[in-house]
Amino acid sequence: MTPTGLVAAFGLEPTEDAARRAAHAALAIQRAVQRPPARDGAHRPVIAIGLHVSPFLIGQLATRTEIDAQG
Repeated sequence: MTPTGLVAAFGLEPTEDAARRAAHAALAIQRAVQRPPARDGAHRPVIAIGLHVSPFLIGQLATRTEIDAQG
């Protein structure tokens, strides 16, 4: 997560349907942003969603998972 973005990885477990889970997450984010704004006058965030499907090298160190997004 950065101040201007978020990267999420799906399919860390081989049995997960990564592409479907990513698409469902993207749709849920779009629906959440389309809801009417709160009464406090807060503005809706502007979002752009891109889905990229590709195999990546994944390593686990104790309880931490690392993804080599450059590879």
